[in-house]
Amino acid sequence: MIQLNDKDAGVIIAKGFIGGLASHTGGSNSYVVSISPIIRVDIKDTRIRISYTIQSYEVDKYVGGGVMGSISGSKAVKSAEKWALEKCFPFQEKDGYKAKKSSSKALVMTHAYSNVVMDKIEEAVKNGLIGNENDNW
Repeated sequence: MIQLNDKDAGVIIAKGFIGGLASHTGGSNSYVVSISPIIRVDIKDTRIRISYTIQSYEVDKYVGGGVMGSISGSKAVKSAEKWALEKCFPFQEKDGYKAKKSSSKALVMTHAYSNVVMDKIEEAVKNGLIGNENDNW
């Protein structure tokens, strides 16, 4: 979603959503991590600068949805949480959300997706968007 498109200032700001980026099932709980990256493109003369920012992880936590819950047959209770990156592993040795494996997987996948987005933007800048103008998509 485009949040700002200011041609005079040479700034485009977009916000995306990547659902189910990472998941992990622990002993008691399970987690599904999503992100909403903010992508800022600054255009000046013949230069382009791209910033890719993640504010937080958006987590669906399933309490009782872990391995032990599966064994006992209990129903998991879903709660939505936002995890501040600075409280997650590896930025904190003791993960503030007690979900070290989930936040570790999310970090790796966030980096991978940022590389994909940057590559796609670079390709569009170098080659243009020729051939993508029709409404049949």
